Amino acid sequence: MKNIVFTVLSLLLVSSTQAQTVRKTVSMGAGYAQNVWYNLETGVETKGTAFGWDLAVSMRGFDGAIQVNPFDTLYRAVNNIANFTSVSASDTLPKSATRQLFNSDTSWVLGGFNRTLTGTFDYGWGTYNQVTNNVVGDSTYLIKLANGTWKKIYIEKLSFDTSYFIKYANLDGSNPQTVEINKKTYIGKNFVYLNLSTNAILDLEPKSSDWHLTFQRYHSPVFNTATNQFEPFIVSGVLSNTVLSITRGIPSYNGSFVAKVTRKDTASDVYASTPFVTSISAIGSDWKTYDYANFRYAMSDSTTYFVKTPTNKVYKLIFKDFGGATNGNFVFSQEYMLGTSIKDPNDGVAALAVSPNPTTDGQVQIVYDLGKNIQSADFQLFDLSGKTIYAQKLPNTEGLQAMTLPYLGLNSGIYIGRIHVNGQAMIQKIVIR
Repeated sequence: MKNIVFTVLSLLLVSSTQAQTVRKTVSMGAGYAQNVWYNLETGVETKGTAFGWDLAVSMRGFDGAIQVNPFDTLYRAVNNIANFTSVSASDTLPKSATRQLFNSDTSWVLGGFNRTLTGTFDYGWGTYNQVTNNVVGDSTYLIKLANGTWKKIYIEKLSFDTSYFIKYANLDGSNPQTVEINKKTYIGKNFVYLNLSTNAILDLEPKSSDWHLTFQRYHSPVFNTATNQFEPFIVSGVLSNTVLSITRGIPSYNGSFVAKVTRKDTASDVYASTPFVTSISAIGSDWKTYDYANFRYAMSDSTTYFVKTPTNKVYKLIFKDFGGATNGNFVFSQEYMLGTSIKDPNDGVAALAVSPNPTTDGQVQIVYDLGKNIQSADFQLFDLSGKTIYAQKLPNTEGLQAMTLPYLGLNSGIYIGRIHVNGQAMIQKIVIR
C-alpha cells in the first residue's frame, strides 16, 4: 500500500511541476538602454549598458570573434596594417552602406571584424600562425562611433590565446591607444567589452554557464518595402547562448539550443521530431510585428519555442507582449518541461551565414559549420521560383568552413541558399542588388 501511495504522489508532483507556467517580464528599459542576460533555470537577470561599448571581444578558445556595437558603423579600410598611420579622413569618403560590416545573427563567432574571413586559418581581422599559435592582425578598419566620432583601428594580435592587443587612434593620428585585454582575467565569459572613447574595458555579462538567453538589439535581414529588398536592420529580439567553441582548430557546440515549433503541433508538447538548431537567432525577433494602424506591437499566435539548457532541461516559451522603446519589456510565458526527448543539434546540422548580404556584385561568401557524424552534405542556390541556380557537394568535414560562390551573373533579386546535411537543411536568404 505504501508503494502505491508513494507512486501516486510522485505522479501528482510530476504533473504539477510540468504544468506550472509562469509569466515573465524581462526589460531592457526605456530606449532599450540595457542588454539583458537571462537564466531560465534560476530566473536571474544580469543587465549591462547597450550603448557604452564599441567592441565585444571573445574570451572563448581560439574563435577570435570580435563584434561591433550595432549602433557603430564598421568598414575595412585596407588589407595591410602597415598602412595604418596613413589612413585619414579621406578614406571614409568612398565607403558605402553596401560595404558595411555587420555581426552575424546566426553565430557569435562571426562578428563584424570576422565577416571577411576566407579560410580555415583566416579570422577576418588576422591570420592564425600554426608555429607561434598567435593570430596576427592584417587589416585596418574604420569605425564611426554612435556619437559620430571616427576612429581607425586594427587588432594587432591575439597572443597565444592569452591576450588581445588592440590599436586605435583618431583619423588624424592623434590620441593613439594600445589596449591589452587578457583573456585569463575573464575565464568563463563569452565576451568582454571595450569603449573606444574612454578606453575602458567593461565586464558586463555573466559567465557563459550562468545565462541561456540574451535580450538585445542586433542587425538582422528585414524586408524593406520601400526598396523591395532584404536589408540589415537593427531589431529588438532574443538570442540564445549557443556557442561554437574552437580550441586549437577543433570546433564543438555547447550552450543553449532552441526548437521552433508551430503552435498547432504542440497541443501535447510533442516536439522531439523538431531538431534543436544552432542559430543564435532561432527565437530572434519575428514573434512580433508592428501594427501601424493601432501603433503597437502584435504578437504571433502561431509559434512556440523550446529551449534546451546545457543541463538538458527544456523550457517552453510563448511570447505574449512587447513594449517597444517605451519600456523595452519582453513578456512571455515560461514552462519547465519534464520527460523530454532531445534531438542532438550537433549531429549533422549546418550553421549557415552569408557575407556580404546584400551584395552588389554577386560575389558571395558562404560560411558554414557542419556537426558530427556527417554522411552527406551539399549546398544549393535557388531563385524564388524554386529553380536550382547552382549546386555543389561539400566535403564531409566537421567545423567552420568557408566557400566563395563563382560569378553566376545573377540579376538583382532575392535568392535562397540551402545547406543540406544528413537529411536536415538550413536556409539563408541572399539578396543581390
